[in-house]
Amino acid sequence: MKRIGLYLNNLDEWYQVSIYERIKEETEKLGYELICVQGFTLSNIDSFHFDGVLTLSSVLITNRNKGLKKELESFVKRVPTVSIGKVLNLVPSVTINCKKSMSALMDHLILHHHYRRFLFLGGPEFQPDNIAREKVFKSKISSYKEKFPQVSGETINGEFHESSGINLLTSYIKNNPKNYLDCIVCANDYIAFGAYKALLMETDQNWQKCGITGYDDVAETESVLSNLTTINQPLDKLCKIAVSKLDDLIKKNNITLNSVVNSELVIRSSCGCSNLKKSIKNKNITNMNIEDKISQTRQETIRLNQYLRTVTFFGQNLTSIDNLSGLIHHIKGLLNVLNIDSFNLLLSTNKKNIDSDSMRLIYQKESSTEKEYTDREEIVSLLSILNMQNINKNSIIVSNLISGDEHYGLIVYRYNPWTNAHLCASFVFISNGLKLIENIEKEKKRSKELEKIVQLRTKDLIKVSNKLQEEAKKRLEVEAEVLKISEVERMRFSMDLHDDICQRLGGIAMYSKSISTKPELEELSLLIDDTLTRTRQYAHNSFPIDLRDIGLKNAVESLCINMQKQAKIETEYRWEIADNLTIEENINIFRIIQEALNNIVKHSHATKVTVTGVTNSNYIKITISDNGIGSEKLISLSLKSQLGNNKPQGLGLRSMEYRAHQINATYNIESIPDSGIKVTLIKQINL
Repeated sequence: MKRIGLYLNNLDEWYQVSIYERIKEETEKLGYELICVQGFTLSNIDSFHFDGVLTLSSVLITNRNKGLKKELESFVKRVPTVSIGKVLNLVPSVTINCKKSMSALMDHLILHHHYRRFLFLGGPEFQPDNIAREKVFKSKISSYKEKFPQVSGETINGEFHESSGINLLTSYIKNNPKNYLDCIVCANDYIAFGAYKALLMETDQNWQKCGITGYDDVAETESVLSNLTTINQPLDKLCKIAVSKLDDLIKKNNITLNSVVNSELVIRSSCGCSNLKKSIKNKNITNMNIEDKISQTRQETIRLNQYLRTVTFFGQNLTSIDNLSGLIHHIKGLLNVLNIDSFNLLLSTNKKNIDSDSMRLIYQKESSTEKEYTDREEIVSLLSILNMQNINKNSIIVSNLISGDEHYGLIVYRYNPWTNAHLCASFVFISNGLKLIENIEKEKKRSKELEKIVQLRTKDLIKVSNKLQEEAKKRLEVEAEVLKISEVERMRFSMDLHDDICQRLGGIAMYSKSISTKPELEELSLLIDDTLTRTRQYAHNSFPIDLRDIGLKNAVESLCINMQKQAKIETEYRWEIADNLTIEENINIFRIIQEALNNIVKHSHATKVTVTGVTNSNYIKITISDNGIGSEKLISLSLKSQLGNNKPQGLGLRSMEYRAHQINATYNIESIPDSGIKVTLIKQINL
């Protein structure tokens, strides 16, 4: 069986659906298999291997999309093609002539009804059908102006649907509340339906007197505006000629290049021809039939509202999915409500262009059988799906899933005239859902890549940290060795002072006393005694203390008592730290306190010193403070040390810092001029 393709935009509005259904009937009569493709490019259509193509050019090609016209003219050199609705160079075409019927409509309105003020509510500005209808409207207004100067006409462009008609006319009336019109000429019936509803909502009765006309003569005129004056497009004749012309092309018969079908003016009462608000086309309908019709219409309205709600909820649900399984779950529910019994979802392996020979099948439904392939890659060709034996070959629609400039895949499904428009409306949600899933997958992949990078960097940081810890350990070992050497030097120094200098000073003191006959010698003798006392004290302070025997508390207390006696400085002492520290920690804490007290004696001019040692469950805290004059130099040195700009200058301060590091304690010096100095030592403990 030979295969014909019908190429159009989307089966979601009356004109394209009507063309499809009539083409389907004609191709069935001639024994062709019809595949309707929507949302494709011509380069994609090549992959279907069609024997012939019918293209709805009036919908596909606009003045803004002239590139497709050239592409189509190139396409016909490879595949027999017939253009519907628009004449193209070298392409056999079938068109509808609207000029004669539109001219007759304007003549009827101006000459028969004597209307003078008109408004044309059009479709998209650059759409070919709209351009042709608007052109006739403007031409007739211009030609009648010479004979009837009052004749005027305005044009407003929108879309070919009902809500556009409502919005366009409502906005016009709002901006021109007293600029009453005689008649509104609409580019199609759906715009006329919207304009009619906008007039019904107006409280000013002058607007409701306005006439309305449409174009297309769609079936809905019976239920929405049954008395609509409109122009009928003989689509049956149009499609029959188009299919016959393509059949001749395929069979290489001689054909006429261009065929034209004339539209027909249908006059009813909406233009003002009678006082009837509505007219019934079939006057043989009984009252019971009317009631049945009303009941049927009510049921159809309920069903359509249910379909609309289903599609709306479907779109809302797809905003929260994060994988293909979630997408398929919601698609199943949608198909059940819309009664779609054949549906295939295929993903593209190339986002820029569809590779029909390599598609990933994700979900397949045929009658009551459903298959999911979300957990594995099922690679198929588009032709293999189209060639399945258990599908109706003349009801298959192939829709391209596009989001932005990227192709996400295809949907191959069986046409259902009652729910097709709703299903088509859901395709944009499916495309966006696939895009959302792709973005989530990209984020997951990126997260994994970042996690790997973090792990690698963490390993590097661990190596660096370990190296720094080793260096810190070595530094502590060096500092410990320095402190041990310092203790040894202290011992040697104190012994030298005691055994040598003190002995010499003692001998000098005894000799001075034996010869002291003058007051000056007595004063010299006292000075020598004082020097001897101080030297012995230095030797005593420098000599290592055995803290194992007396404990840190007693050693610090003794240090404070001696300071108070020798330096005549009031010393307040409070110690609450238990004797459970190591000997190394005790020695370093003692030396830090000793050095701090020596600095106070030498530099502070203080009259009071406070030494405290407190503890809690987390740390011990030792504070040595005085009420002396402070030291600006000490502030500067301490600040530089904290900022890492410089090490404290001075052996005592450096020794205190080394000892604090040695026991992993924090060490801080605060000095405020005229308020004294405060040394704080904090060591974390584990009890």
